[in-house]
Amino acid sequence: MTWSRHRIKTGYGAQDVTSSFQSVIKVETVLEDKNGQVLVAKDMEKRDFGESYFLYSKLLENNKPAVEALRQGLLPMANEAMLALMTF
Repeated sequence: MTWSRHRIKTGYGAQDVTSSFQSVIKVETVLEDKNGQVLVAKDMEKRDFGESYFLYSKLLENNKPAVEALRQGLLPMANEAMLALMTF
């Protein structure tokens, strides 16, 4: 018997101090055997599902569109992750 675990992380981040804040979705998938031994681990990350924000204060001011951009990008990303799991 095998088990799979998935972890989904969402948020906004900037690559460095001169970059804009962009949406980030990361999906981590682990397939384990019955003893907890990791058989396969994969992760996927996608960025920029909506507007970018140069200032963190602007991101906070526009939190509703920012959250909606993450929500819109999450379902396709989750589907891709599930398909990737099937191809282990």
